[in-house]
Amino acid sequence: MDSDILKNAIVICEADITFEDSATEIRSNQLKRNKRKRQRALPSSSDEAESESERNSVAK
Repeated sequence: MDSDILKNAIVICEADITFEDSATEIRSNQLKRNKRKRQRALPSSSDEAESESERNSVAK
């Protein structure tokens, strides 16, 4: 009987670890997606250079 309880406890612990690993992986993927979204939302350096040159030409 004690061995059954121990086996069940081990199975529960393994399931908990698997769940935590899955949650960590999901969170990591969310952070990566958010980072890509932010990078796409920011103007690239070439876009900034073009915008600055346009502003300078308009100002002259």
